[in-house]
Amino acid sequence: MTKIKINRDTERAIKSTLATYSKDQILAQKSAGADNSPIENLTVGELATALYVGYEVEVTPDEHVFDYYLQASEESRSSDTEVSKVGLGKVDAIKNVLNKLGVSITGINAGA
Repeated sequence: MTKIKINRDTERAIKSTLATYSKDQILAQKSAGADNSPIENLTVGELATALYVGYEVEVTPDEHVFDYYLQASEESRSSDTEVSKVGLGKVDAIKNVLNKLGVSITGINAGA
């Protein structure tokens, strides 16, 4: 059997739920109709696969841009002046491109 692909929100929900309940308890609750979003988006079979076979997190394009932005932000705070300048340039470029395209990403150019 192959791993299921899930988004980051679903991964966080699974990890959070596993901190309180066992895999069997989670599946029993799901089978009984007790859903906790975003796990509710998974079928019982998909949830079982995620819990027992494993999963891979699918990263959205916005998440890729945000991850790159975070990396650039780290660089901009570097004690190395050249690295800091490059990081600041990347941060500015990311924001400018998003604004020119009319795209808003929370944490970059849109409120939380």
